[in-house]
Amino acid sequence: MAPRILSLSTAKRLHYCIEYETNESRRCEDYGCHKDGGMCRCSTIDSIDIVEVYIDSLVDEIVPSKKHKMLRYGVDRILRHHKVYEPNYWDTWSIGGYYGEEVGGASLAQNISTSVDTDVARYSKLKSLKDQVEFLLQLEYGYLLDSLKGCSYRSRKVPLEQIHIGNEEYRKRVDAEMVEHYSRYPYYTAVVLREDVREFRLVDGYHRLTAANRAGDDKVNILVAIPK
Repeated sequence: MAPRILSLSTAKRLHYCIEYETNESRRCEDYGCHKDGGMCRCSTIDSIDIVEVYIDSLVDEIVPSKKHKMLRYGVDRILRHHKVYEPNYWDTWSIGGYYGEEVGGASLAQNISTSVDTDVARYSKLKSLKDQVEFLLQLEYGYLLDSLKGCSYRSRKVPLEQIHIGNEEYRKRVDAEMVEHYSRYPYYTAVVLREDVREFRLVDGYHRLTAANRAGDDKVNILVAIPK
């Protein structure tokens, strides 16, 4: 059975995927909220500030079933590629509630949500691991490395020490805040090229690998490109 995939453009529960703070004002004296032990019901939301966007929660919204690991991994990569974690890409609004105004909903900018939906629809139609991995790499970088052309792919769990970063300049340029976002990443830590039976060169996943290293992980789940 094909997995159920929901559209980000029409999702109704996106405000549960973000953390926000509200600035409110009250006029209890004018409304007599506290007469006879009553509760305040006059609060008005003046502004809603987004603190964090939870990518994992958005993945749950799009792919509710946790059984489809590679599909969920792909959706995660697509969401991050389109930078849906940026607060300024979101709009929020308030509605009247029992105790005054409350946050009523949230939406992602239409052009971003449309791009996400388009990429998720294309990715979900891919059947082979090779096509899935290479789709995500080309989405991220705009091209496929010559060293990966003709490779087959498989998933493995290997000791972290067996993965080598080919260019040390990448290690120096990792974004500390981005590394924090990858703490306890639930999907594949990296895409690597197999150079020997127990030697792998990192292709994609510098921030994820750095996060795993800082967390003290001994082994990580990876996607291995195997040359012909």
